[in-house]
Amino acid sequence: MRLTPWAVRLHAGDSGASDYCARIETCDPSLTNGIGETISTENGNMVGPTKSCLFDDPDSLFNKDPSAHWVGPGVDPDWPNGAVLSDDYAPNQSPRIVPLPVINPDEFFATDPNGHTTLTIRNILGFFIEDQIAKGGHTVTRGRLITVPSDDIGGSTTSTSSFLRKIVLIR
Repeated sequence: MRLTPWAVRLHAGDSGASDYCARIETCDPSLTNGIGETISTENGNMVGPTKSCLFDDPDSLFNKDPSAHWVGPGVDPDWPNGAVLSDDYAPNQSPRIVPLPVINPDEFFATDPNGHTTLTIRNILGFFIEDQIAKGGHTVTRGRLITVPSDDIGGSTTSTSSFLRKIVLIR
């Protein structure tokens, strides 16, 4: 599965790459965007800033918890459904686990997206940022969709409905 996220403004007063990167690195708990609320896309090329705040900067998410790793289902009897484990954080509490807003792509493309486009959050997924890999002359971020309680990210959804549990292909 390939996710192609658009850079988003998590705060109405933000503008540009430095604000965008600061929001990623700090995971400001005062900024909560829930299901049904709107956010705006950040215009411009955010590939470099995204790479910096996820991996390269000294205070990047990766560098805040370099020992974090995924232990799959059935590997560790203490975590039969799998978990993100770390030397520095409790299980499934790594700063490399981030909320990923989900939008309706039909709504997005119907707006003829260009510049700042307003998006409605339709769901929120837990995403563990694993690493970067080289692919076709560029790097891509590799991660895992995971289940974490909704109260870890704020908002009013319940843990049974706020994160992806399984992927089902429908025709």
